[in-house]
Amino acid sequence: MKVLSKIVVVLPLIFFLSLPGIVSAGDIAVIANSSFPIDKVNSGYLKKVYLGKKTTEGGMKIVPVDYQDNGPVKRDFIGKLLFSTVGKYQAYWLKQIFREGLTPPASVQNVQRMVNRVRKTKGAIGYLYVVDLENKQGIKVLYLMR
Repeated sequence: MKVLSKIVVVLPLIFFLSLPGIVSAGDIAVIANSSFPIDKVNSGYLKKVYLGKKTTEGGMKIVPVDYQDNGPVKRDFIGKLLFSTVGKYQAYWLKQIFREGLTPPASVQNVQRMVNRVRKTKGAIGYLYVVDLENKQGIKVLYLMR
């Protein structure tokens, strides 16, 4: 009976996630603190934020949040957003630190810490796989990256 109840729950979820144009397992949600002054952004906006070229919005300091490791979500995010690799992204930030004195995005260790940091930090923007987005309290989704 337990197996049947799991099938009843999992099959509709698999069907929903497989529909084109809806959501897939590799989709990335860009999230922000619920007090972030805008509700939607585009990829150009995010590029500027994660490259340190856009630092404020509506008088609020933007606090981009990244992952410490080079795991799949970070590789996918950098690849889809910047059409680059994590290594090149890190090299870019090393140059920005030493040449321009800029500060790279804050970093966290895992998805739970990403959500907590964004939820608790005014102006924070972060990202995670859509399938990891469970409790949206205190955050909002600004962009869906396919």
